[in-house]
Amino acid sequence: MDEFVNTATTNRPMMAKAAYGLLFLVTLALQTGVVVSLPEPYRLFPLALVVGIIVLHERSVVVGAWWILASGFLLEIRGLGDGLMFAGLVAAVVATTLTLPVFAKRSFWALLGVGTAIAVAYIVGRLVWLMFWAIFSDRALNFGSLAQQGLMTILMTIIGVFVFGAYIRRFLGWSRGKFVSKGQSYDISFPH
Repeated sequence: MDEFVNTATTNRPMMAKAAYGLLFLVTLALQTGVVVSLPEPYRLFPLALVVGIIVLHERSVVVGAWWILASGFLLEIRGLGDGLMFAGLVAAVVATTLTLPVFAKRSFWALLGVGTAIAVAYIVGRLVWLMFWAIFSDRALNFGSLAQQGLMTILMTIIGVFVFGAYIRRFLGWSRGKFVSKGQSYDISFPH
């Protein structure tokens, strides 16, 4: 009978990993199935990146960084764009270097800051990859159009982090409680 007493507490980390995995698959399915079929400005909405930023900031830096990296890798495999693997790698590196030292307070405004920084790194990483790809291939690229799409993607990411971040923080209760860092306790409740 003693082996069944602690099963709920020992299975909790495994259930969290399963929930993150399921959420990751759902966001990728929505990204590749629904968001891509929308008209021009809305199809640039990076749903997998937005949810990855929120997971990174609200739950786990490691899970969020892997989320961003894996989503870039899988979206490129699915054929949604060139340079998404490199963009995911650059965004994951920027996410891990900025989240802990710069945006450690985990406030709503820090979520917007880290979301903006990751979105800019994602787009700059993709443009750098495409620039090198255009240099070494015979295919011409319209960098003006790509930069315009990049700015729209950054704007959509900021709006998505603002809307989804507010929703998740308020209704799912991910931010209830205190975040403790170096002995100091910070209030991480939703701003009114």
